[in-house]
Amino acid sequence: MPMANSKHIKYVISSVGLSKNCHSRAGGNLNPCILNFDDKSLDPRLRGDDRGEITVSSSSESLDRLGMTQAFTLIEVIIATAVISGIVFASVGFFGAVLAGRAKTKAAQEVHDATRIASALITKRIRSAATVVSASSTFGVSPGVLTLSMADSALNPTVINVSGNSVLQITEGTSAPVSVTSNDVSVTNLVFTQTSYPGSSGGITLDMTIAYRNPDADPNYSYSLRHQTLTLLRP
Repeated sequence: MPMANSKHIKYVISSVGLSKNCHSRAGGNLNPCILNFDDKSLDPRLRGDDRGEITVSSSSESLDRLGMTQAFTLIEVIIATAVISGIVFASVGFFGAVLAGRAKTKAAQEVHDATRIASALITKRIRSAATVVSASSTFGVSPGVLTLSMADSALNPTVINVSGNSVLQITEGTSAPVSVTSNDVSVTNLVFTQTSYPGSSGGITLDMTIAYRNPDADPNYSYSLRHQTLTLLRP
């Protein structure tokens, strides 16, 4: 039997399963705790008397051996914090890379679409022209201006140039200018060069650069494309 002044925990065998019932004395001391558990899982060291009762010391060492303490040590907390922090930082980096990739893709797609559409429309107008009005055109410098004489009087003249907002536009006859590129991109370079070939009506070389509008100078949205093409006039 333990000494009268020692704190102790009493274990009772039953077939119910492990449970614990503790009561505090006045002064903060621990009253005996009744633990019910299956006798098959009872630690052989704790086999008691015929009544099925055993008494052990309630020192922290005894409780640790019995698995009664659940506290985390400082090193465990530090390790867990480090692991969680690593996972968070890795996740942030991953999603940041995904967003940056989407931004670059969006910028490139806008520029390529604008370049393709602009080149197709300019080529179509040049092929449909009767002649090039050199006196009203600006060749060899940016921003260039191309003036075409068209067989259809409603479309004569057709003027291709860049607006003050760096938007490519086409003006046909007396109609208002029609924007070819959107405000998402800007035409940073537009040069027309008139060429001549023996036995042909000549042609126009187009040198155009389109960039994605990036007022905040975000490197993820920095993208531009230079496009060059030669279109011959129909004889």
